[in-house]
Amino acid sequence: MQSFVTAIDEHARACPGAVAIRYEGHDTCYAELAAGSNRVANALIAAGGARASRIGLLDLNSEHYLEAFIGAAKAACVPVGINSRLAGPELEFVIRDARMSLVLAGHGVALTGRPGASVTRVGGNGAGTTTPLRTISGLLHPRGGRRRFAGR
Repeated sequence: MQSFVTAIDEHARACPGAVAIRYEGHDTCYAELAAGSNRVANALIAAGGARASRIGLLDLNSEHYLEAFIGAAKAACVPVGINSRLAGPELEFVIRDARMSLVLAGHGVALTGRPGASVTRVGGNGAGTTTPLRTISGLLHPRGGRRRFAGR
């Protein structure tokens, strides 16, 4: 029995240009989906994503969410979808209760943290998780951007 990850990679080899995802007028072919999910998987592995670690996915509906979900599965991690409408305390509870080692947050969600918490925003340029994970993994070199801490 093959997994859905294997099926996607096989489709990417057999019919790379076939539409895998059609969302809001944008088509993503199997080759793009396989390549994007491979980048996510490699970035997670490079970032120390341990086998069977839980990776939270906090994003609005998009093709990038599926790319991250499949990438986490390829990295032998457990992708855990998080409802983007949760309030801060609920979100914190879900992350702690599921023992997530990392949360990938897409461009459509705002994150804030209490003092002492680690908050990372992934995909702030509207490209979902792919561009920041490519940067983290060293495949891309940042050309600009900014970091803010405590409003500064």
